Amino acid sequence: MLKKILMSSVIVIPGALYVYHDFHKNYPIEPSEIPAQNFIYIQNVGGYKKLSNSFGKLAQDMKGFGDSANRFSGFKWVGIYYDDPKKVQDETKQRAVVGFFLDPSNQNLVNEFLQKYPDYSLQEIPRINTMSTSIALKSPLTVLYNFAKTHPRLRKFVGERELVEDAASRPIIEVYKVENQRMSDIAAHIPIDKNIDKIMFYKQTEPSAVVKS
Repeated sequence: MLKKILMSSVIVIPGALYVYHDFHKNYPIEPSEIPAQNFIYIQNVGGYKKLSNSFGKLAQDMKGFGDSANRFSGFKWVGIYYDDPKKVQDETKQRAVVGFFLDPSNQNLVNEFLQKYPDYSLQEIPRINTMSTSIALKSPLTVLYNFAKTHPRLRKFVGERELVEDAASRPIIEVYKVENQRMSDIAAHIPIDKNIDKIMFYKQTEPSAVVKS
């Protein structure tokens, strides 16, 4: 009897998690855009498994700055991921930057933030045409699912429709919706503009610390 219960648990629990996270749903991919805005960011060093360290630093520094989300206009958490971890298995070569989008009207606050936290860099993001899909962020498993399924699906989508010539090497931009100080939703974008040089912010470094680019 105990063996049957254990076997049933092995089947039921993963299935329940799969349904709870909505991984069974086929989220639509639709035309979208990222408007022109400012991007304050740090490099993620040490592979995508170390993303929690970088996001932890962001959260700590924003708390130290004093409830940044309310002080900044147009504040949104962001991650830009340049590599497919299935293809780039060497973690020291998995490129990413994480930070937040802000309206250009925040220049005085931006200068104040950068003066207090000089590890960050500032870049202007041009308007970017994208194809995008969204998924509810219910646990860290959602993030892993995005790397394993959503990112490849976006690259495959634009490649099969010949929207871009270099679909396999296109970066993925994730914009995180925050409610009650918790990330609740991930909008994953793949740029379809020809010139994406202005969002290539990562510079290869030794995987020892978060550095300014």
